[in-house]
Amino acid sequence: MPHLDSSKIDRAGLRQIFITSFSPPTKGVIADRAYESQHPPMTDTEERLQQIWTEAFRMAPSRIGLEDHFFQLGGDSVTAIRLVAIARRAGLFLTVHMLFEHPTIAELAAAVQPSVSAVQKEWMPEPYTLLQEEVSSIMDLQTEAATQCSVTLDVIQDIYPLPQQNETYMTAPELRAAITFPLPPGTDLERYLDCWKRIITSHDILRTRVIKTAVGMYSVVTTATPNIRTATDLDAFIVEEKKAIVGFGNALSAYCLIKDPNDEHKTCFVWTAHHIIYDGWSLGLINAKLRRAYTDSNFTIAEEPNPKQLVQHFQTLDRTAIYDYWRSHYAGVTFKPLFQSPNGRYWEADQKLPLRINFASTGAAKGSAFTIPDIISVAWVLALSRHFEAADIALGIMRSGRTLPVEGIENYIGALINQPPWPVHIDEAALTHDFVRNFQRDIWESTKYEAIGWLEIKTLSPEAATAISNYVWLNIQAKDIEAEEKERTEENELPAPLEQQFYRIWHPLMLECEIDKQGVSAMAYHDRSVETGVVQEIMTAFEKAFMDLSNAKEGQKICDIASDIHPHSQNPSIHTTVPSAYAISTVPDTAPRNHDTTVISSLIGLGWW
Repeated sequence: MPHLDSSKIDRAGLRQIFITSFSPPTKGVIADRAYESQHPPMTDTEERLQQIWTEAFRMAPSRIGLEDHFFQLGGDSVTAIRLVAIARRAGLFLTVHMLFEHPTIAELAAAVQPSVSAVQKEWMPEPYTLLQEEVSSIMDLQTEAATQCSVTLDVIQDIYPLPQQNETYMTAPELRAAITFPLPPGTDLERYLDCWKRIITSHDILRTRVIKTAVGMYSVVTTATPNIRTATDLDAFIVEEKKAIVGFGNALSAYCLIKDPNDEHKTCFVWTAHHIIYDGWSLGLINAKLRRAYTDSNFTIAEEPNPKQLVQHFQTLDRTAIYDYWRSHYAGVTFKPLFQSPNGRYWEADQKLPLRINFASTGAAKGSAFTIPDIISVAWVLALSRHFEAADIALGIMRSGRTLPVEGIENYIGALINQPPWPVHIDEAALTHDFVRNFQRDIWESTKYEAIGWLEIKTLSPEAATAISNYVWLNIQAKDIEAEEKERTEENELPAPLEQQFYRIWHPLMLECEIDKQGVSAMAYHDRSVETGVVQEIMTAFEKAFMDLSNAKEGQKICDIASDIHPHSQNPSIHTTVPSAYAISTVPDTAPRNHDTTVISSLIGLGWW
């Protein structure tokens, strides 16, 4: 798993599968790709798409045919984002959603030409042009920004609205982390620091602050020169950084070079950042730019797309349609409270329970109609449903946010990861294959409406607010074996960074899964008030559901999956009560104030890739 004992997160070798999709086997699909496809391309567009798929999947062209299904080739959301980026560079404008509607080269070739207008190539808005009618005076707003940020007017470069879905971040000043970049002996520190200065200067997001006014929150971009401090002790520096209060008007980034005079192996660079300006996806991009700039002085560092191009896109969206979409999905759903909140404190998922599932014992690696993330998602829902006798589960699946139809979105540095609670109704009489197919179809359809924040969802309806209060988090990661091996064996001047979070995991239970070639390593994180025996029973149900789904046959019903798992209320060895509420109870004065912990708990995954 990506968590280290030091509470740091190892970025090397991990990539996020935020959502994956399901589709039954199709003609020409070979699970292990052991031999060549029988359906080669016939047209120029098909041939170009085959080359694009070859690069995205890292397969020989002869192994990918016209009728080979994207998901059965091993495609996932990360592959989709990569494929779309490659296609756009090749002059074929696709969207991620098109891959789910047209998952073969043959289908995609017929749809690719009309898709040109679907991808928005946003022009760069001029400063202050994104401000809307609620701002009556730009000068007054500039003055307010200068006051809140404690800067002079000439330092302010631009001001534009903070996207509504990002407002949640600013309700929790502690949503910060120290990202440590190890610097091996022999690193040219002057050159390295110059690379950072170039990145800071070229990326508005790293010079952005947030202010709050009577008419809303705004991003304020400054022209301030990067201030890189120095220190000698990493641990002492981080202790002091944790004490800092970062809120409206404050700088959201801080930088420090750590040089231990007694041990050159401890030399490192620390970027302290608030989660409103980065997510796990961003860290990989920043480190890649650092490596490239360090080894190539001629490398041009650019911010593409710029944050205000995303704001421009968000302003074109039909917010009413987005709200109606989510409101309709929550309508009439009753979410049963699953956990009783601890008395006098907030949740803190600091307990761990591991589980290893090997493909060899499940049959999941070959011949399954489901992808591994499909199996994980549905198995987790069924485990919770079986254990708590709940017909509806609010599932919090991590989404990258990089599926937006904006050119260059895969390269965006900033906070886009989102996790709107997805309502899943367990119909025990449904056919298993239909259940999974419909689950993934609907969740992929929702990507068109995922530009919504938790504070927005909470106000949609009573059912939506209940979903926010009762969601259970699922984070799926896949180990990139090739990248990990390359990281380990090649001479790399700049190793991958580690992230140390300054905040707790405000949640009763969450599941994190890492997929490798041999199986799945699952880790359940839970609050100490949720007894280990309860978590163990849920994990047992998850494992059983995973194995049953791996071998599900046509005609098999959901009620047949993990059918021998009994609810905890029928198990005398589990001593717990069915909670009457899922809400934060009275907390002591020493607890954090001024934010909704139920909403903020959704943001803990932002640092995970």
